[in-house]
Parts: sequence; C-alpha cells; structure tokens
Amino acid sequence: MAINTSTGVINLTGSTAGLYTVTYTFGNGSCTNTTTTNVRINALPTATISYTGSPYCTNGVAIVSLTGTGGGTFASSAGLSLNTITGDINLAASTQGTYLIIYNFTNGSCNNSTSTTVVIKNPSMVVNNPTGTCFPATIDLTNPAVTMGSQAGLTFNYYQDNLGTIPLANPSTVGTAGTYYMQGVDPVTGCSSSIQPVVVNIFAKPTVTASGSATDICKGTPVTLTAVSPGNTIDWPGVGPGNVVTVTPLDSTIYLAVATSPNGCMDTATVNIAVQPFTITLTANPDPVLAGTNTTFTTTGNFTYNVLAWSPTLLFTDQTATAQNIVVNDTTTSFSVIAQSTTGCLDTATLNIVVDPNLKDFYIPNSFSPNNDGNNDIFKIYGTSVKEVVLRVYNQWGQLIFESENAQSGWDGTWNGRPQAVGVYVYVAKVTFYNNVTIKRKGTINLIR
Repeated sequence: MAINTSTGVINLTGSTAGLYTVTYTFGNGSCTNTTTTNVRINALPTATISYTGSPYCTNGVAIVSLTGTGGGTFASSAGLSLNTITGDINLAASTQGTYLIIYNFTNGSCNNSTSTTVVIKNPSMVVNNPTGTCFPATIDLTNPAVTMGSQAGLTFNYYQDNLGTIPLANPSTVGTAGTYYMQGVDPVTGCSSSIQPVVVNIFAKPTVTASGSATDICKGTPVTLTAVSPGNTIDWPGVGPGNVVTVTPLDSTIYLAVATSPNGCMDTATVNIAVQPFTITLTANPDPVLAGTNTTFTTTGNFTYNVLAWSPTLLFTDQTATAQNIVVNDTTTSFSVIAQSTTGCLDTATLNIVVDPNLKDFYIPNSFSPNNDGNNDIFKIYGTSVKEVVLRVYNQWGQLIFESENAQSGWDGTWNGRPQAVGVYVYVAKVTFYNNVTIKRKGTINLIR
C-alpha cells in the first residue's frame, strides 16, 4: 500500500489490491498512544475493446472484440449507429467519420473504462467531367482522366441511373450526350463509393451550304463563292475567311467551305467550278529570222476559236486572220494575238522571236559609174538589216555636194543638176540597223564614166 506517513493519504493507483492494517501513532509530549484500522483495496477491473476491421465502409455490421470485464456499456458520439449493450456498429446506418467509442464497466466494487477509435470511410472517388466532343466522335468514360484524384486501386461501375440499377453498356464509347453515373469499388475491402454523376457533352456538327455565282466559266473569270452557316465562322482553305469570297480560277477547281461552331465543331461544303481550258498558242516560222525578211505567224487553239486582234496593230493589216506573214526587222517588238473560243472564252498568246541582225550583208561600194546604163549608177549603202542612213558626199575642195537621210536613196553623181567630174570623192555615213545598233563610216568613193 502506498501511504503518506505524514498525512495518512493512500495513493490507490500506486497500491496493490489487498487487506491492510493502518496504525496511527500519536502523543501529547510526555505520553504516546496508537490506534489502528483496516483498509481493503479492491482490484480495479480491466478490459480492452477493438474493431479489427477499421476503417470500415458504410456496409454491414462491425462487431467489437472484448477482453476482460464484461457486462459494461458502450457509448460514442452522434452519427455512429452503436449498440450500447453489445458494442456492435450498424455501418449501413452510420455516417462516415472518425469516432471514439468508450466502454464503461465495473466489477461490483470498482468502475473503469477503456476506449478505441473507429473510422468509417467509403472509398474516395473524384469525377471529372470529360471535355465535350463533336458528333460523330464518342467519349471514353473509362479514361483515367475522368477519375483522376480518386483513391488508388479502385475499379469503377457505370450506370444510366442515379440508383445504379441500369448498367451503361459501353462506357468507353459513349455516343449520346447526357448525364451518366459512376461508382468506385475497392476490390480489397469490397466497399463502394457513393454514386456520382458524370456529364457527357457531344456537340452537333454545324450545318453549312455553299454556292458559286457561276460554276461553268472561262479561264480567269471572277466567281463569287458564298457559304451559309448561321452563328458559325467560315473559312475557305487556300482562299481566306468569310462567308463571301471572290476567286479567279485558271483551272477547274473544287473549293471547300469549312464552318466552325463556337464549341469548335466543324463541317464542310464544296463548290465545283468547271473552267473551260481554252488556250491559244502563237508560233513563227522561221524563228530565228533574218532581220528584214519575212516570217509567218500561226495561231492554234485547243477549241474552235476566232482571232480578235493582233499587236502591234500597225504591223498586221488583217486583225482577224489566224495566220500572218510580215517582214521582221528587229528583236525589240513583242507580237501578240487575242482569240475567243466559240463558247466565249478569251486567251492571249505573246511571242518574242529571235531576229538575226544580218549585219554580214552590210556593204558600202568604193566606186560607181553614173552613166545611165542601169548598172551601178547610184552610190548608196546596201544591206537588208539597214534601218536608217544619213549619207553626205564632199568634193575635193570639201564642199558638201550631196546629203540624204533616206536609206533607199543615193548619189547619182550630180550636183545642182550638173554631172560631176570623174575622180575621188569623200563620203561620211551614219548607219542604224534594225537592232538599233548605230555605226559611223568615212571613206572615199571613185566616180568613173
């Protein structure tokens, strides 16, 4: 027995059960005396309780394991459906949470209590609504992203109703918008989460129609394309955005209008523009051609056609001929022809032919005989490539006795209408060829009779 000898206070907790005699000794200074009493310390009853299945889910009954003194009572806080006599817990009727359960008991003389903690917790399932998609695509509710954040290791059930009585047949390919339901199951404990909704959005494709102001055209004809899709944006790939665009196709083309709804769904419509491929070609023969000689221009087409005009206009007297023959003098001129098919389509062909300047036949004689016999009577500059000539002739005293700017004329051996004497005369010439090259020559010409 643990007793304080000064105060007589007994520490029951530190004492052993049993029957003890307590003696009190006292005195008045000269005499002493004692008194005694018996003290019985009864043993404190002991017990332990446990719920070996904790944590539990809200399913079935949890039975207490009791060792030690029985016959006590059980108590806990609100929310736990506890049998205060047996200590059993009706889990299905309890609210999820952590509870302290106290067991109070007695052995008839002494009371005691013990406690334990019970956790009731269903599996934790988090449902994330999947991102919507566009018809005819489907949504996969079994995608881990839908249940990201849930308790690890769960398996999942899918239902059409919130009571979990109608299974969802194909949760990985849900093709109809609506609200569906999910439940997580812990395969180890068999516990299930609450049934939670999951929203599936499947958006309808936009409707779109497209048309053209014309669908059978000539090459290069502008066409207005129009697409109609109320509330949606329109784009024409390769052309540009907008409900109305203008195109100028050179070949038959299928144009695509793409309608996009605010939620990103798309649909398309097409416009088929047929282009008549009328083409006119222009050739020359010969090509290359010697400057100052003839060449023949010939047109050909892949459809029946009529020639409308030739260019340069001054060089072609017949503006509607399908072939032309002209003298070509230089390479600076571009030749063109415009033609129209019998269906009304236009095309233009342009040709730059190669012109040989033909400078090899340029010739200035060194003598002439102006005797009117028809041979060599005129002093002039010769050459088919000669375009322009400025020619001056001087006598031996330096007098200018002849001058001409006409490439086709020359000196007939006279001055002021009188024949000039036999002898040597000086000439100065400036010659311009059809290729616009200009040269200057100075020399003597021998007049003979």
